[in-house]
Amino acid sequence: MKILYVSKDGLPDCAAGMRVDAVSKVFESSGHIVDVLSEKYISYHIDNAVLCDNDVLLSYNGRHYYFSKDYTRKNKVIQYLAFLIELLFAVQVYRRIKFHINKDRYQAIILYNESFILTHKLHRLCKKNKLKLICDVTEWYEKVNQIKHFEQIIRPRSVNRRIIHLDPKLDGIIAISPFLYKYYQQKGVNVVLVPPIIDSFLKPSIRKSNEGIRLVYAGSPGEKDLLLPLIIAVNKYNYTFGLTFKLLLIGVNDEYVSQLVGDKLELYGVEAYGKLPHEKCLKIISDSDFGVLLRRPLRYAKAGFSTKFAEAMSLGVPMICNRVGGCDELIEDGKDGFIIKDAEINTIYVFLCYLRDLYKNDELIFSIKNNAFNKAKFYFSSDRYVEELNNFING
Repeated sequence: MKILYVSKDGLPDCAAGMRVDAVSKVFESSGHIVDVLSEKYISYHIDNAVLCDNDVLLSYNGRHYYFSKDYTRKNKVIQYLAFLIELLFAVQVYRRIKFHINKDRYQAIILYNESFILTHKLHRLCKKNKLKLICDVTEWYEKVNQIKHFEQIIRPRSVNRRIIHLDPKLDGIIAISPFLYKYYQQKGVNVVLVPPIIDSFLKPSIRKSNEGIRLVYAGSPGEKDLLLPLIIAVNKYNYTFGLTFKLLLIGVNDEYVSQLVGDKLELYGVEAYGKLPHEKCLKIISDSDFGVLLRRPLRYAKAGFSTKFAEAMSLGVPMICNRVGGCDELIEDGKDGFIIKDAEINTIYVFLCYLRDLYKNDELIFSIKNNAFNKAKFYFSSDRYVEELNNFING
């Protein structure tokens, strides 16, 4: 079967791109052909780019990626208006998809977290042309408290409207989390559960660092992840008992941390690396003792599934999470990770005291790391989903 995967992002250099790449590889392993159409604009003057009709074609890992041809309007107001029109009506991306459907004869379209309007247009088009229309759903937005851009109003409402009113009418849903899987299953939708898929796994080692117990957070917190209580709890512990914990923050820089905690608080054992290339990020995670993911117990935390959570476990790094009903449900407390009751400073502080004593037991810590690795290999390996996704797309 020939499949067109549509995403706002492109190459696997971000979480969205990695998700599209990973699911595409599973389909390709069953003999399907997958092309990716991105809504990003790029220049056709870059290396390996070919101008193909109205798109820029890039070949990556044997797969075709179609991008919009880059253009910059001199008038910034007109450029912004064009962006808003596309956001509201999806005119250009719909035309591009329609063109490729007619030209390349795709049999299935997969939309990655797309808007209501584009999904609605393609639903009618695919129904008319007897094509399968599938959504890969990895998030369900909450109401945004701090609105900085118009897109933060439109996109969440559009996606939420699509999930509630339109997704049940589609040919299928690829759900990233058990929460989304159960939601669509209750609606009677043809749904398959596919969490983050990991390409490579690394067995944990027994070695320990002389620099203390290393905790790592990796991601873009925004309003999703709770960093402040974690930073304060680690800082409080290190200030009281000496430098026992090192908290490594990937994805945020020193300026972000200073704004978060305030300039007056002197930090002990907290290091912010900023944004790093994926390989460097994985190296820091693999050298750490535990990963940390703290979130509010809201719908977004239940519906999503952190890629960094899966990557950490695949490297034999157990996760420390608070109970929210999301990916934390994969953890067996004390066996392959740790669950704390909430993300309050005192709760985290008390847990750090417990973890310090537990860390002295080398055999137990290695057992927890090994259990985390084995669970990751079972849940996040692509082999687990080859037959299931093949049956899903052919059904």
